[in-house]
Amino acid sequence: MIDLSESASSLLARLGSGEFSASELVDASLARIDSDEVRLNAFITVDRAGARTRANALETSSRLPLSGLPFSVKDTIEVAGFAATAGSRILREHRPTRTATLVQRIMDAGAIMVGKTNCSEFGIGNLEAWSPIAGQTHNPWAAERTPGGSSGGDSAAVAAGMVSFGIGTDFGGSLRFPAHCTGIAALRPTPGRLPVDGQLPQFAELPPPTRPSYLQRDMQTPGFLARAISDLKLLLEVGSGKALDAPRVGRAAWFVDDVSPDVLLAVRAAVDALIDSDVPADAIDDPGSATAASLLAELRDSEGLPEIAWFAAGREELLSPLVARLLVRPLRPLRTDIHSRINQIRERFAWHFDRVDVVLMPVATEPAFLIEPGSQPDRSTLDRPTRMVTLLGLPAVVVRCGTSGDGLPIGVQIVAREDRDEDALYAASLIESALGGSLPPLPESSSNPLDGSPQ
Repeated sequence: MIDLSESASSLLARLGSGEFSASELVDASLARIDSDEVRLNAFITVDRAGARTRANALETSSRLPLSGLPFSVKDTIEVAGFAATAGSRILREHRPTRTATLVQRIMDAGAIMVGKTNCSEFGIGNLEAWSPIAGQTHNPWAAERTPGGSSGGDSAAVAAGMVSFGIGTDFGGSLRFPAHCTGIAALRPTPGRLPVDGQLPQFAELPPPTRPSYLQRDMQTPGFLARAISDLKLLLEVGSGKALDAPRVGRAAWFVDDVSPDVLLAVRAAVDALIDSDVPADAIDDPGSATAASLLAELRDSEGLPEIAWFAAGREELLSPLVARLLVRPLRPLRTDIHSRINQIRERFAWHFDRVDVVLMPVATEPAFLIEPGSQPDRSTLDRPTRMVTLLGLPAVVVRCGTSGDGLPIGVQIVAREDRDEDALYAASLIESALGGSLPPLPESSSNPLDGSPQ
């Protein structure tokens, strides 16, 4: 039996031994999509014929690093010949003629894209993975809960075993929060480690004198959602085109801010796992996650949304009410001391990294929230630690470290120095080995009909 709840590394080993073929693996992926898509609504487009054609072609070719692995791509990332809507009616007819370099590298390594996944409109504004194009994506663990945003379609697809891994993007936590919500692993690499072209709307070609969002271009990065830390390591090597350096993890630190008891227990479990693996871990004060989140919001508000404004010009009525409100929000002037305040947080973090190699912290203050109107927690406090990592330009890995009292997964962030992604991955692998990492969600009897269905 083929089970895409296995790690990519395990599936590759079974493929290599001839236990099953790439075509059979893709058929298993498509069968799981057919089974679960009505309940989860993870995809905007499913390419059944193309995926089977590419799988058949692999049967007669030499083995490649990712041969036969089915994967998904967030619909903010361009793939030639496929709609790239970014979850917006503004881009419903957008058909790029080129493929983002990262996606192309993954394809060239033998992986098979089976579809494009749902996301928050233009990747902003909500943590629910709701879009005007496809509606609401649901969490495989509990359909009334968010799968996280904005890369929630990928997180639902990976967690449910529809695909082996997903490619998404992360600015303030758009990979890390979904991984936390659905109990899988995520990598936000150091910005610049992976090629960034082909992302919408941030890397659109804007005509002069339109000024792009430089903050988004500097701090947003593509990354991966997968079932195991070993998968993230392999994907980073393929995506970056170079082998990882040897990890150096001799000591760790950890902190929590105001989190739920379940999240605190998960962080403590991760800390204990490192200590049991002979990596000492010291408790530290919160380096300033609340201040960092506020400063990042101020920076974003000073730039506005120039790319979205350009795309939407004359068609603003097609935007969702939330994005429309964000678009017309007045620009916020920066305080004169903002950069000195950012440097204070950076220096505080650097001081810790003079003593330790990784820092453990929550992803969010609570597990996946209910998606009913009025049930969402305050965004200003929910994911402050993820936004601090973004502001400082650091790499982070999320690994599942616990389960809440009502059965929801909880992830923990492992953060390393800039360009030391290897250290975060290694520490996460020790924690995963001790705590078990990703688990397949229990089957649900409830269903949530789609607003539409994938083409």
